[in-house]
Amino acid sequence: MKSISKHQKQKNRLIKCLLFTVLSLITAAALIIFYFYTYQAFTEQDYTLVYISTLVYSIPIFFIGVYVYISLKEYYKKIDNDYLQTQETAAKRQEQLLIHAREQMQQRMNAALSQLNELEHLLRSGQEKEACQLCSKLSSYYQKTRYRHYCRNDIVDVILHTKKEECDLLHIAFTCHILLPEQMNLPAPVLISLFVNLLNNGIEGCSSSGQESLFLKLSVNYKGDYLLLHMENAKNPATVFSHSSTKADTFSHGLGLLILEEIAGQRDGSCHWQDRQTSFVSDIMLRYR
Repeated sequence: MKSISKHQKQKNRLIKCLLFTVLSLITAAALIIFYFYTYQAFTEQDYTLVYISTLVYSIPIFFIGVYVYISLKEYYKKIDNDYLQTQETAAKRQEQLLIHAREQMQQRMNAALSQLNELEHLLRSGQEKEACQLCSKLSSYYQKTRYRHYCRNDIVDVILHTKKEECDLLHIAFTCHILLPEQMNLPAPVLISLFVNLLNNGIEGCSSSGQESLFLKLSVNYKGDYLLLHMENAKNPATVFSHSSTKADTFSHGLGLLILEEIAGQRDGSCHWQDRQTSFVSDIMLRYR
């Protein structure tokens, strides 16, 4: 919903600029005609000349307006198509993630059942030493596979776990170091939009990088009243960053960066994007209280 809102605001702003330009030109033409009518002594030839001049002046304005309108219409039609395609891709990725999570859960349940059956067999046959060794292995295994908290903020923690699973599915090496302040005056929608868009950009960059070694590194810290986010991810060396996107034909990625810039700007912060050929670096700073 945030993406759609941002897109609609940009569209309305451009349309207003177009209307303002056309109305300004028409007003200027009307003022010129009024001046000549009021302060000049006109002959019939002068009136004819004014009418012809007005007609000649209005025709280019009309065609310019029509051209800009058609161009904007085609441009936003393309953006809408790109957005729908992005949504479809995201839906397919989430479906794959869900299937992968179910498969992993089933494998863990089968492994646990097998190990418990083996433990029961050892205990019934009086092999207490082997049973103790198996219990020790089970304990170590479940310590490694149990839920690991990345931070104390539940919202950010869930997002990080979800994106970690997505990275595992796409064979992206995901590492993060999160240090958040105890209290933040950032609403839940802002936190979700901030971390989801940032991590989605990183995952998108890795997926389209064409490299064998994929990585995404995220670190979050704070200093004074400001939250500092730093992320580096793999990137296609052949793709050149052009401020709004590292992929000129990827609407979602460019829109994600614009949303991050808007969030930071609304909270006295800033964003810095850096293209390092094989990697892309994102630095975001914003006030959290």
